[in-house]
This record gives sequence, structure tokens and C-alpha cells, in this order.
Amino acid sequence: EIIKLDKFNEAKESLEFMKEKLSEIDELLKSIKDVKSKEEKEISEWEKEMENLKSKLESLTTNVFEDIEV
Repeated sequence: EIIKLDKFNEAKESLEFMKEKLSEIDELLKSIKDVKSKEEKEISEWEKEMENLKSKLESLTTNVFEDIEV
């Protein structure tokens, strides 16, 4: 009887430990997902800025240099 109770308590402790670790992993995954989302947003903003700069450069090139005859 005592051995069975000890094994039961060990199993219960192991399950509680696994539950805690799974909770920690869940929190880490949420944190990673948040960081990834922020990175994707920042990259998207950089891409928009690059397109804006390209457009301005193209416009400048067209308006200033293409109208000049050499």
C-alpha cells in the first residue's frame, strides 16, 4: 500500500511539473510570436519607405534630367 501511494504521489508531482513547464513554454511561444509580429511590422514599414524613396528618385530623375537636352 505504501509503495503504491508513493508511486501515485511521484506521478502526481511529475504531472504538476510537466504542467508548469508547458505553461512556461506557452508563455515563451506567445512572447516569440509578439516579437515576430513587431519585426514583420517594422520590415513592412521599411519596405514602404523604400518604395516611397524609389518613387521620389524616379520622379526627380524624370522631371529634372530627362527634360534637359545635352
